[in-house]
Amino acid sequence: MRIKKYIKRMNNNYYKAPEERIFQEVKGQCIDLWNVISDDEGYVEEKVSRIRDVKNVEDNMMFFIAMFDLGNQWKLKKKLSEDAKAVILERLAPYNDPYALMIWQ
Repeated sequence: MRIKKYIKRMNNNYYKAPEERIFQEVKGQCIDLWNVISDDEGYVEEKVSRIRDVKNVEDNMMFFIAMFDLGNQWKLKKKLSEDAKAVILERLAPYNDPYALMIWQ
């Protein structure tokens, strides 16, 4: 029973929308990062258009991050404020994914 309560609490944090300023920062930096990637096949425009009109609801910020491979998540981390990094880590840490923690810690 305790495990189910822990998982429920853990998942609730992941799906919790961040403060609007954090959301806007992450959203803007994700768009900026996509825009420096070569768009020879239209892939970048597809990703940017998927982000552009998304609102700050539930796990949308985490959706933005999940669009990047680990190397680009590392680049994204370097562009974000300490507050934004802490909010992301707070949502990822309970899942104990060693690759995600390696980047976001």
